[in-house]
Parts: sequence; C-alpha cells; structure tokens
Amino acid sequence: MWWFLPKGLSKLGLTLLMAAAIGNFLSFLYPPFRIIDFIYLRLTARRYVVFNVADLYVPVGFGCLIVAAARFVLRRLRRFQQPVS
Repeated sequence: MWWFLPKGLSKLGLTLLMAAAIGNFLSFLYPPFRIIDFIYLRLTARRYVVFNVADLYVPVGFGCLIVAAARFVLRRLRRFQQPVS
C-alpha cells in the first residue's frame, strides 16, 4: 500500500507508523525482551514522562494521516462544487 501512495503527508504518516511498529517489535526480540523507554523528561515536580522515539512517531503519524485525509476530502468537495461551463 505504501508504494501506491503519492509523495506527501499520507506517505509520511504511514512511514512514521511503520517505523514505530517495527521499532517496538524489534525491542521484543533483544534482551530484556520489552520496550525500553529511554528519554526522561521532567515536566513538573510530581509528574515524570519517560518515552522512546517510537512513542513520538505514533501520534505524529496519525496526525499526518488525518491532515492528509482532510485535504483529500476538501479537494473532492471543491471539484464537485465548481460550476460546469
């Protein structure tokens, strides 16, 4: 499916989602056989956020897919709303 998509946000979104899936899957193949969260971010005194890069790719990938789908729908609507000469 990825090869059939034109260049743009939809291809970027799928690439990010595939990278997140492959990265998390590969984490299960090497010891300690679980996903290692390695980026530590302290936002407040009581709350700690720990994540890995694949965790960032998922929401960004879905966001790209949503924007690409909205742009596709808007283009289709504009095509049908143009007056016929």
